[in-house]
Amino acid sequence: KFLHLLFLLPSAIADPNTWALLVCTSRYWFNYRHVANTLSVYDTIKKFGIPDNRIILMIPDDLSTNSRNAYRGSIINGRDSALNLVVDAEIDYTGDEVTGSKVAEILTGRIENGESRKMELDAESNVFVYMSGHGGDQFLKFQDTNEITSEDFSFLLDQMGLTKRYAKLWLMVDTCQSESLFGSIMAPNVIAMGSSRVGENSYAHRAERNLALPTMD
Repeated sequence: KFLHLLFLLPSAIADPNTWALLVCTSRYWFNYRHVANTLSVYDTIKKFGIPDNRIILMIPDDLSTNSRNAYRGSIINGRDSALNLVVDAEIDYTGDEVTGSKVAEILTGRIENGESRKMELDAESNVFVYMSGHGGDQFLKFQDTNEITSEDFSFLLDQMGLTKRYAKLWLMVDTCQSESLFGSIMAPNVIAMGSSRVGENSYAHRAERNLALPTMD
C-alpha cells in the first residue's frame, strides 16, 4: 500500500510535493554501470512525471566524454545503444561535491544560500532517495574517500522526521550488502529497499562489447 500511495498512483507522481534525490557515489570509467544505474532511474521517474525542478541529481564523473567511450557523448544502459541517458540530464552536483556529508545536508535542508539546488521539503512531502555505488557490511562508499554507514542513515532519517521534512520516504540503495544499511532505521513511514542481502554481493550485468564493461547492475 505504501508504494502505491507514494509513487505508483498517477496522483502521487503528479503531486508537486513529490521529490527525488538520485546519487551515483562512484567515479572513473570502470564504474560506468553506477552512472548508468542512476541515470536510468532518473530517466524513468521523469517519464513518470516528476520534473527536473523536483529532482536532485548527483553524478561525480562525466563518462560521456571519456576517451574510452565508443558512444561519445552518450551513456547507455545496454538495452538500446540509441538511448542516450545523459543527453537531457540536469546534473546538480558533480565532482568533489558528491559526498556523504553533502547528501546529508541536502536531505536535512542545511544547504547554504548560493549553493546548488535544494529540496524544499515539508511534513507533506513524498521523498524518493536512490543511491548506486560500492559498499559492504553497513557502509556505502563515496568515491573511495568517505562513506555513509548504517548508523548515519538512521540518524539522518531521524533528523528528517524530527524536523518534519517528509510524510513518506522510499530509500533504495544499489550496492553489495545493501540490506545491512537498513538495520538501524527506526524513523516512521520509511520503506528501505536494497539490491542485495546481508553477506550478498550485487553483481554487474549487461556487458557491452564496444565499451568492454558492464553497463548495469
